[in-house]
This record gives sequence, C-alpha cells and structure tokens, in this order.
Amino acid sequence: MALSLLLAGCAAAPAASPTPTKPSSTAQPTATETAPPIDATEIADINNNAISIADIFILSPGSGSQVSSPIAIDARLQAGADGHVIVELSDQAGRILVRQVLGASTAEFAMQLPFEVSRPPLPARLTLRTVDGYGRTQALNSVELILLGEGQTNIVPGNEQSHITLSQPTDRQQISGEIVISGTAYTASNRPLSIQLITREGRVLVAREIYTQDELSRPAIFETVLNVKVNEPTWLQVAVSERGYNIPGTAHFSAVEVLLLP
Repeated sequence: MALSLLLAGCAAAPAASPTPTKPSSTAQPTATETAPPIDATEIADINNNAISIADIFILSPGSGSQVSSPIAIDARLQAGADGHVIVELSDQAGRILVRQVLGASTAEFAMQLPFEVSRPPLPARLTLRTVDGYGRTQALNSVELILLGEGQTNIVPGNEQSHITLSQPTDRQQISGEIVISGTAYTASNRPLSIQLITREGRVLVAREIYTQDELSRPAIFETVLNVKVNEPTWLQVAVSERGYNIPGTAHFSAVEVLLLP
C-alpha cells in the first residue's frame, strides 16, 4: 500500500531519532464521523465497575514500594486479545529479571512474582502489559520498586488513575486528513511524550515526540496535529507513551485505533 506523509509545520525527520516539537495551541479538529462501536470492549467486575481494554490499574505495589520475594501483585485489567497479560520485572540497566505470561479471565488480577537479586537493594520496574489482535501493545502500566534481598516489605498503595488520557481522537473514529491528538498526562519528569501511528501490520508510520503545554499543571495538557495521507482506508493505532525517568522502559501508555480515509 502506497502511503504518502506530510507532517504539519515541519519537514519529515528520521523515525529512529525523532525531534521533540512543541504542540500547537491553535489546532482545530477535522470534521469526522464515528464508526459503530466494536463489541466486548469492556468487562465488569463483581462491583459492576467497568474496565476498559485500554486500562491497567496496579493497585499494589505502588511506585516507591520496597519489596522482597515474592511480590504480591494486585491489579485490575482486561486481558489482551490472546487472553493473557505479560508481567515483567526489569532492572536499572533495562535487563529483564523475570517475565511471565499469564491468563486473565476476570477484571481482578492477582499473582505472586518471585525474583532473585545478587546485590540488593536494587531499583526495578514492574510492568503489566497486554497486546491486541495484531500484536501491538493494547494497554500498559508500570511502577518503580526497590527489590530487597531480605527485610521488611514497605508497600506504597497504588491507585486507579489513568496517567495518560487521550481526548482526541476517539477509538474507532473515522478521520480524513489532519489527525488532532490531544489529552492530559500525569508526567513524572519534563521529558517529552512519544507519539506513534502504527498500522495493523506493525509498521510505525509516524514517530514524534511532543512536550506538554504546561509542565507545572496536574495533569499536564498535550496537543499536536499530524497531516497524514493514504491512498486507501487504513486502520492506525494512535499510541502515546511516557518513558521511565529513573529506570529504562515505558512507564505509561495510552492508545486508540482510528480509520484514516483517503
């Protein structure tokens, strides 16, 4: 499929090393239509609280917790298209210490994750992730922990707060021409957010980085416009993520899928 791209306001940059750009504060959304909603996008727990496929909430342990093996993980999520959730524990160098792929049939997800460390205490990132039917990340959340060899565990409570929330575009939206991307983010640093447009075949069509408009506000606001042209209707995942500050890896993630029209 032939695809031609024209990025608004700047020349195309290599996808491998995107240049951070300040978002436009005057961008106007393009008139669009909304496609019919897909089935089974959320499930209900015993309290009838809905969990979106785009959300993962890590209730325990929260960021800053000091934990010994095994880690008692309590989360709320919806499994990926394959019925699984991927659980990873990585160290400060980005090395994977533990990786498990587990089934998840309900919104309530709980497990014990054993680990071994040779030189505690060790800073680490605990990541929960699901994938969609095309192998792309569907939902992701993570917390930063201190791994102990022994001693008393100190658990900081987690929460059900979405760290990145997309206001535009909406899931399953049909768009022609400009893609307005906006929302809010609880960022942990002044680093830019990463934005990617990913096809169902896994091709990264656009990769850009943007700064939030007001880094002191809580949550911070972000907005940018991408002018993307295609020759045929193309499904694209609009993915926004935040990189970890102290420990490598993706800290938080949010995504929707849109239908881009010629």
